[in-house]
Amino acid sequence: LAEHFQCQAHPAFCGLTTLTMVLNSLQIDPGRPWKGPWRWFTEEMLDCCKPLSDIVRYGISLREFATLARCQDAHVELHYASACCVDEFREAV
Repeated sequence: LAEHFQCQAHPAFCGLTTLTMVLNSLQIDPGRPWKGPWRWFTEEMLDCCKPLSDIVRYGISLREFATLARCQDAHVELHYASACCVDEFREAV
């Protein structure tokens, strides 16, 4: 992940920025160029499910994060801390 580190473009983009780093680390193709010939995820590309203006205002939930990741062809298993114990979490990771 360190080699794909990005700073948030906006304080409300913590979820989007995290997702761009993960998608880029997994080398998932965004399906469109970033700049020139480079294909690289940026926060602005993750507006398929919710307008960026809404994300600026409200952020995104964990469920929305997972949905955005799935929209980019990432395999996602969503686990809530309240629904499992530490050992189950460690096993999943």
